[in-house]
Amino acid sequence: MLNIAVLSVNHHLATIEIREKVAFAQNELAPAISSLLSIPGIKACVVFSTCNRSEICVTSDVDNIREILTEFLATTHGIEHSLLLQYVSFFEGNEAIEHICCVASGLDSLVLGEPQIFGQLKEAYQFSKEQGALDKILEKLFQHAFTTAKKVRTDTNIGASPVSVAYCAVKLSEKIFTNLADQTVLLIGAGEMIELSAQHLHKKGVKRMIFVNRTIENAQTIAVTYGAEAINLKHLSEHLYRADIVISSTAAPVPILGKGLIETVLIQRKHQPMLLLDLAIPRDIEHESNQLEDVFLYTVDDLQQVVDSNLENREQDKVIAEEI
Repeated sequence: MLNIAVLSVNHHLATIEIREKVAFAQNELAPAISSLLSIPGIKACVVFSTCNRSEICVTSDVDNIREILTEFLATTHGIEHSLLLQYVSFFEGNEAIEHICCVASGLDSLVLGEPQIFGQLKEAYQFSKEQGALDKILEKLFQHAFTTAKKVRTDTNIGASPVSVAYCAVKLSEKIFTNLADQTVLLIGAGEMIELSAQHLHKKGVKRMIFVNRTIENAQTIAVTYGAEAINLKHLSEHLYRADIVISSTAAPVPILGKGLIETVLIQRKHQPMLLLDLAIPRDIEHESNQLEDVFLYTVDDLQQVVDSNLENREQDKVIAEEI
């Protein structure tokens, strides 16, 4: 008999150091799906990876599916199986269905009710569909999860206030800089997180934004909306000294900002403080940069404090959403 199972490494148990080790880059998804489907007993799968979680959802007809999926994740990312075990959450049957619905609705996110997760999950489902990796059970599961998430949005206020990781990053910037509108913000990447950050910064009156991307056309597309500058990633070192705040969210497999470069930039800035917000998994900014004076480096996990202060009004809605 076929059963649904989900293996998850997420922010509840795993630190950012562990989560970046098990993250799937976009170009790794197709090979991962192909490898999963070649394992005896696995009939269909969806692989899902964001800054807060990496998850594998499968239908299978074997009893030891937890061990199989944990071994797969450990082997794929070159991690010791025994080390990974303490960070793994596993769901099967009805618990797996409930988990996927909670994820789609934003109830299992670092930021309760954040809307981005819905789109990310939909993209992962669509990609698996294009790879021919779905069966009728997973197809039905994800359609049910999307319908549930929409109902949660309609019937509760859980997504009413603009609390997202990007929003929290901008709120944190306000705490560090008294007058955020006077700062120059350099944004690296061109994905949804960067676009959301730019929207929130614009609402706060920030006028000096510089968009940086490996593909200059992608940076220009966002920059033109805000009358901002766009530069190619290869010229980043020439412009970094201008930034009071750096927000980075790329899909780069290794850090793009090293401690040495930031050290040089601080000298150019005559040691004026810099706020570095690393919203990427794997991380874009070398963690050792935090050792430098005049540098305030925050990762996704560090935003928890800002998140908590915005969640009190949502707890009642969470109860209603969980019932749905």
